[in-house]
Amino acid sequence: MSAEPARERTSNAAARVFFLGSAGGLPAYLPLSSTRVLAEASLVIIEPQLRHILQQEEMQLRKDHTLIEVNNFDEVFAAVRSVRSNSQCDEIVAWLCVGDPLSDGEICSRPVHEVMALCSAAGMKVGVVATLTYPQIGSMRFGMHLPNTYVRARIGAEEEVSLPKTGDLLLHVLPGALEAASKSLRKAGYKASEPVFLVTCDQNILPPEQTTVGKLARIKDEYGSHHLVAVGPYLNNPRIEWTQTRPLNGWKVLIPVTNSLDPSLVRRLQIYGATHTAVPTMSIEPPRSKTALERCVHGIVEGNYQWVVFTSVHSVRIIIKQMQEYGLDARCFAGIRVAVTDEQAENELKNWGINPDFVPDERTASGLAEEFPFHDDLLDPIDCVLVPKAEVATDPMVAGLEELGWQVEEVTVYRAVRAAPPSPEIRDSIKGGDFDAVLFTSSSAVRNLIGIAGKPHASMVVVAIGDATAKTCEEMGLEVAAIAPEPNPSCLVEVLANFVEERRALQIADGKLPLRPSQRRRRRKKRS
Repeated sequence: MSAEPARERTSNAAARVFFLGSAGGLPAYLPLSSTRVLAEASLVIIEPQLRHILQQEEMQLRKDHTLIEVNNFDEVFAAVRSVRSNSQCDEIVAWLCVGDPLSDGEICSRPVHEVMALCSAAGMKVGVVATLTYPQIGSMRFGMHLPNTYVRARIGAEEEVSLPKTGDLLLHVLPGALEAASKSLRKAGYKASEPVFLVTCDQNILPPEQTTVGKLARIKDEYGSHHLVAVGPYLNNPRIEWTQTRPLNGWKVLIPVTNSLDPSLVRRLQIYGATHTAVPTMSIEPPRSKTALERCVHGIVEGNYQWVVFTSVHSVRIIIKQMQEYGLDARCFAGIRVAVTDEQAENELKNWGINPDFVPDERTASGLAEEFPFHDDLLDPIDCVLVPKAEVATDPMVAGLEELGWQVEEVTVYRAVRAAPPSPEIRDSIKGGDFDAVLFTSSSAVRNLIGIAGKPHASMVVVAIGDATAKTCEEMGLEVAAIAPEPNPSCLVEVLANFVEERRALQIADGKLPLRPSQRRRRRKKRS
């Protein structure tokens, strides 16, 4: 009989700890395997400088997860003891480190393998999810082939190293060591006028991956961050600035939000190289009396309506919430047709199990009225249409439906009031021109943003969704650069991207440096 391993006693077994690389602190380079571990982890341990990675919209963490931040190695010891004492055998711990845990990774300025040894000594099993090292990020960023390139992975602040003069050099420079790297390059024979590409990897600047093209004598450490430095003949390769192929590379975009921030809009901005700041301009409040809301829900359940028309995602959410409070579900809409104009409202209905029966080609209230079917006494036994809405007029749509033979019942299910002002820093940035562009998705977003934060700086590129929103911008004294022909977020970003590409081409044709609006404003301010 073959010997079987003794059954483990798991009552005192600790969790399994996975050490994850942070890809230079740049979320765009984080591997999919790391996000999977983070999604499963009940405990996440990080340094404060990596907190921004967990704040990415795509990052899905457990709702019951615990977060521990460590600032020094004493707190690392305490974190290891806490994990050993309090974790269960079926739990996963994600420990996010700076760099790659298999090569240049660090936790509180100490090599990752030291912390791994502490966990192993405490009886915990450890795992590693590797990521890109700083040199690999530099290789991708500059399009350089590592086998043909001399790489000095790390240069410290007090460290001058011997570097060869031949070939292309790619250096990983630690925080505070840019001056030491410059001295090493000069000792190797590089002239002060030598072209240099410098990439700053810092989550506190926008964009977090900033490129500087200049001379060796002029490179400065403005952020105290990790840097990637490239010198050599390869810098003459026009492909080295491949990030410029992203139409909105480095652009800072302001998004006044009325309903909720559309994920597809954010993703499209990120794909095109932009960063965004969302400013809520509207707050959704319950109606002054819930009697009408309760009555319309009873009417839906009892089948008093032939159609229910939703023109906003808020009305959908409020009706669903009220039904759930009664213990009801999507089956309440059996036999009732549903029409919707707002894309987010349509997605909300589908998530609840309702596929709308009618969506107009023009996703507006007036577009719905123009395309809505006539009332037919033979086919439509009930002639009543329910329109859950905010405390705003929908007269054009109501009049259009009534002309088609329908009896329209409007019910106020929520109040849309102006949101609280944003922080003073954001208000100053809006009025001071620190943003490059602003995307308006509705007329109310225009009026509310100016009301709570002030008028955007004249240098900002204004893009509006539809002619009505553009007209409101002009009435408020804003010059509209482009109008999205279709009322969807992706089209809005695409219109901005096309405008920026045309603008850049004209600047280059005129012999001008293609600067972003915020950069031009700062240059004029410095000259003055």
